[in-house]
Amino acid sequence: MATAQSLIDLKQSLLKLRASITDDYNSRISEIDDALRHLHTDLVQKCDHKWIREPYPYAPLMCVKCHCEKP
Repeated sequence: MATAQSLIDLKQSLLKLRASITDDYNSRISEIDDALRHLHTDLVQKCDHKWIREPYPYAPLMCVKCHCEKP
């Protein structure tokens, strides 16, 4: 049978592990978002756009090829 102190220690170590995993996850997501932002910027400049509009009110113009919105 485990003592209360050993269970408390286990809980604290698991919380620390979860916090470190969350920090790692957030930093990787941030890196991916930055890469996607740069990629999108380059794509908007280099794509030979073909604009279409979806058939609903106030639909934005979207490029068929790169799926970016027309500003």
